[in-house]
Amino acid sequence: MSDVTYALKLYNSAGTLLETYVDPFDLGVARSGNEPPALSVRLPSDTIDAANLVPDARLELVRTGTDGVARRVFGAMFLLTAWSSGYSGNEADLTLSARGAACLLERRIVKYVAGSAEASKTDYADDMMRDIVRENFGSGAGTGRDWSSYLTVEADTSLAPSVSKSFAWRIVRNVLDDLCEASAQNAAPVRLFYDVPYESSSGFVFRVYAGQRGTDRRTLMTLDSAAGDVQDARLARDYAEEKTYAIVGGQGEGASRTLVYVEDTTRYDGSPFARKEVFVDARNYASSTGMSDEGAAALYDARRLVTFAGKINTGAYEYGKDWEFGDRLYVMHEGLRVDCIVHSVAIRLAQGREDVVAELRSL
Repeated sequence: MSDVTYALKLYNSAGTLLETYVDPFDLGVARSGNEPPALSVRLPSDTIDAANLVPDARLELVRTGTDGVARRVFGAMFLLTAWSSGYSGNEADLTLSARGAACLLERRIVKYVAGSAEASKTDYADDMMRDIVRENFGSGAGTGRDWSSYLTVEADTSLAPSVSKSFAWRIVRNVLDDLCEASAQNAAPVRLFYDVPYESSSGFVFRVYAGQRGTDRRTLMTLDSAAGDVQDARLARDYAEEKTYAIVGGQGEGASRTLVYVEDTTRYDGSPFARKEVFVDARNYASSTGMSDEGAAALYDARRLVTFAGKINTGAYEYGKDWEFGDRLYVMHEGLRVDCIVHSVAIRLAQGREDVVAELRSL
């Protein structure tokens, strides 16, 4: 879109603005699900002082849409992870690579022993996620681990189901992913998403989102694949890897090993072969509740898949103005109304031309 403009702002790692660069420049930026967004920018070689290109230097990408509103892309502040300089043909250039601040969640393990209150919990899944971040990044995290001056955690909201989980010594972001999954597969499922957006008044904030990462537009926006609103639309059903009955092994050995059985009879739909078994090793759990949660998570992983996928017609609906990453909306497809989320967005800017690809997935 010719009326769309971009600006790139460079800050030091503490957040002091150093330079602002206005296009033309080439870039690629993308994010998907709970993955930290990734940014690559190609600039003329003399654009930025190389002395400022240090680890965790901050990059802010601002897009001004056709409505004249400037928006931070994905709400993210990116942290510099790599850069290179050289030549493309006869043209000297500089390439920067960065990731969104959610990558900070990969820099901590749950540094507490098995069985401790910090490494074995029963709580609402969303509140447990916040507690884990507080306990591993906050003022009580231990010597050298306190980042609370830069990263805060939102207040608890208790919107997700209660789950039990043990996770000593694991990478924090991997535990958060598991809790999102545990919440989604619960008997009263709630889909959870998380991020570390940058907010002008608060800095980096760890947030958990229930239902969708972005805005719920279901009462405002229904796309129709037959009308061309969605491209490459496809509804698929896959039963090949389905499991319906979990045998969960806890502590003990041989005949003395504790066993729990988890069954999803809602998927027994008339076939005499509907019971499909799987064994789940949950020896790190002493309680039947934790074992049952692990069995339910395994069945969720091995559920039958009924999925819708497609791409928003970005010529008709503009990114930033009409929709955003993580928004939830309806799609009409072959007579069915499908509840979808904007699962991934990829933006490329080359020689002043913007290309946006947004993939929808059913929930």
